[in-house]
Amino acid sequence: MAPSHQVRLVAGPIHYDFLLPLDAATRAQFQFLEASGLPVDHPNAHWLVIGWGARGFYTTTDYQELTAATLLNAAIGDRSVLRAEVLGPLNTLPDLRSFNFDEAEYAAFLAAIADSFDRPEDGPVQGLNLPGFTPGDRFY
Repeated sequence: MAPSHQVRLVAGPIHYDFLLPLDAATRAQFQFLEASGLPVDHPNAHWLVIGWGARGFYTTTDYQELTAATLLNAAIGDRSVLRAEVLGPLNTLPDLRSFNFDEAEYAAFLAAIADSFDRPEDGPVQGLNLPGFTPGDRFY
């Protein structure tokens, strides 16, 4: 089967984020994020950004204030967090690295990411009470 889904990689200062097209499959898989205030179903939402990292390191937005203890925890076993953000249409997509997936591969990829979220059995997923990098992103 020919690849039909393209996921792009966005380089950040310390890692890469996935840039997922908010097509029907992506919206369905990440519908559970709506309850935390992430508008994946908004009609102007075109992209879902997903990042992952060690909690102490990733959630420290001012890297000049990183401590040796935070760096050590990140290296040897800090809890991980996910960061998600919804973007509207992008005027241009710079030359970004990308992956192409067929339908089955894309479904498995989305499921693996969605399964990485800590989802309580008795209620909706909640964002962490941490400042994000932008006004619209959330840490989980």
